[in-house]
Amino acid sequence: MNRRAFLAACGLGTGAFGGCLGVGPGAPLSVPDGVSVATTHLEADVLVDGSDRGSEFPAWKSEYHTVIADGAAADERLVDDPSVGAFVEATDFEESVLIVVQNGMQSQMELVLDAVERLEDGLRLHVSIDAPQGGPDDLRIHSLLVRVTDRDRRVPESVSVAIEGYV
Repeated sequence: MNRRAFLAACGLGTGAFGGCLGVGPGAPLSVPDGVSVATTHLEADVLVDGSDRGSEFPAWKSEYHTVIADGAAADERLVDDPSVGAFVEATDFEESVLIVVQNGMQSQMELVLDAVERLEDGLRLHVSIDAPQGGPDDLRIHSLLVRVTDRDRRVPESVSVAIEGYV
């Protein structure tokens, strides 16, 4: 076989496959200038009982989000869990807020923050679902903790969330 043709074919195959890796959950997060974010996903309810979610939560594809603007609210509203505690401890509430995004869906799936969009009076979070092929037919609460640091506005007046990718 011609060595040059073989190496060219390998290079094209690697380049084509490598381009596919830049799309989807591994793609870079899109945020406006002056905004930085950090996230963690938990397949658990991170809010204490008595939240304002409503009695129908969790239901399939039910969604809820809330803003936690200070450490006292975090202590009051978030469960005492090591994973949650570590994320909250790393939050400087003088500069940042936490946004809790929750939904009801199957286990083995994950909420992934894809983009943050600055609106006139707040923020819009674009979240996707990273879902493996197959999986159990059950219902779990999934929580995505999002730490937002915005140099222009510490606490947004409004937050909206769009979750895409239900299977």
